Amino acid sequence: MTLHIPIMLYSEANQREHYMAKARRVKWQRHTVMTFLVFNIPRRRPPRKAVLLTRLMGKRQREFDDDNIRSAFKAVRDAVAKYFRVDDGKRCPWTWAYGQERAEDGVPGVRISW
Repeated sequence: MTLHIPIMLYSEANQREHYMAKARRVKWQRHTVMTFLVFNIPRRRPPRKAVLLTRLMGKRQREFDDDNIRSAFKAVRDAVAKYFRVDDGKRCPWTWAYGQERAEDGVPGVRISW
């Protein structure tokens, strides 16, 4: 199962902004991911317990290092876990993997694969 969501991720560790601006962005990201999940993926838990979150980079974007990619996907991971009613804390039954690649069409986005 694969889902493509056209949202742009930001390195949360490197953002220098007002806390309310960050809160609005995170709320928007969670809402967008939840909306795409509701309309495209059935509510039952996926059979596989491994989730691959891939950042699709636009033409002028640079790669994130390991800790920045994890912080950028925080809102996306939270939304996926909430949708499937899975605790994504220390006792999470799922394995989360992160990746990044150039988008074929040059439009930034996120690909979620189970």
